[in-house]
Amino acid sequence: MANFDLALDLGSDFINVIAKADDVLIKQYNLIALNKQDESEILACGNTAAKLYKNNPKKIKLVRPLEECNIKNKDWFNCYFNWLFSIINAHAFENQNARILCVVPSGASSNEKKTLETALVNLGAKTVVFVESPKAFAKIVQQESKVNNGIMVDVGSTIADFGCFVGGQMINGCSLYLGGRQIDVGIKQFVQEQYNVHVDLITAEKIKKQCSMLNNNVGQIFVEGTNFGNHRLEKIEVPVRNLYDVVAHYVGKYCGIIKSMVRSSDVDTAEKLKLGGIYLCGGLSQLEGIGDYISRNTELNVKVSPYGSNAVIYGARLMLDDKVFAR
Repeated sequence: MANFDLALDLGSDFINVIAKADDVLIKQYNLIALNKQDESEILACGNTAAKLYKNNPKKIKLVRPLEECNIKNKDWFNCYFNWLFSIINAHAFENQNARILCVVPSGASSNEKKTLETALVNLGAKTVVFVESPKAFAKIVQQESKVNNGIMVDVGSTIADFGCFVGGQMINGCSLYLGGRQIDVGIKQFVQEQYNVHVDLITAEKIKKQCSMLNNNVGQIFVEGTNFGNHRLEKIEVPVRNLYDVVAHYVGKYCGIIKSMVRSSDVDTAEKLKLGGIYLCGGLSQLEGIGDYISRNTELNVKVSPYGSNAVIYGARLMLDDKVFAR
C-alpha cells in the first residue's frame, strides 16, 4: 500500500507530484483549456492545455482549477486531478489506496485545507495530510546540509512563504501574497508609465529574467511592445538600473519580513536564526543576484537551493518516509 503514497505541491503556476514508488517527478501547468465558443467544454489539462493555447489563442481560453489553495471551480478541479491521477496510477485512486502528502502555504486556513481534503478524498484518495511549504523545504536542507536552524523562504509565482526553524522545528511561519507574478505586473506598469508602451505579462517575465540583482547594473534591455499613442509595435531600450529598482522594490519586502521575524524572536532564538542564515528556493530564487541582494539587506548569509522551484516537492518526497506519515 505504501507504493501508492505520493507528495503533491499545489503551486499557482505548476502542480508538482511525485510518487514514493518510483520517485519520478511529474510537473504540469496548473491550467485547463476551454473552448471559447462553449466554455463548458474542457479540451485539455496541464502542459497540453498550454500548447493548445499557444497554437490557437483565439479559440482557447485558459483557466486555473486551483490558485493559492482555493478551488476556483469544482468541475475544473475534478477534471484536472482525475486526469493527473490517471497519469500516476488510476488504480490506486479507484480503490482508495492512495495517501497524499499535500504541500500548502503557511497562511492556508483550516477551511481551505478542509475543502481540499474533501475534494481529494472524493476523487479517491484514502487520506490527505497537509504540510507547510517551509517544512517541506527544510526537510531537504536538513538532509543535504545538516542544518537545523535558519529561515526557509520559498518564493513562488504568487506567494512567498517564510518559516523560522530552531532545532529542526518550525517555530514561526507566515505567507506574503507577493510573488514573481506581481513583480511581472510591476515591470509591465513601469514600462507603460515611463515609455508609454504596452507589454504583456509574458514579455514582462522575460524582462525580469534578464534583470540582475547584482551591483553592476549597467547596460540596456531591448523591450518590444505596442505604443499607446500610435498603436504601432515599437522597440525601446530600458536601462537595467531602472529595472533593478523595480524588482528591488518587491524583493525588499521579503527582506523586511525576514528582519521582522528575527527582531520579534527572543535573544537566544534570534542568535540561532542569524547563525543558521537564510535558505532560498522557488522560481524567483533563480533570479541572478537575488541571494546576494537579500544577504546585503538582512546582513545574513543566504544559500540558494540548486533545486529551484522543485525543492519543496523533493523535500515533501523525503517526508513520505517519516514515521508520522507512515501511521
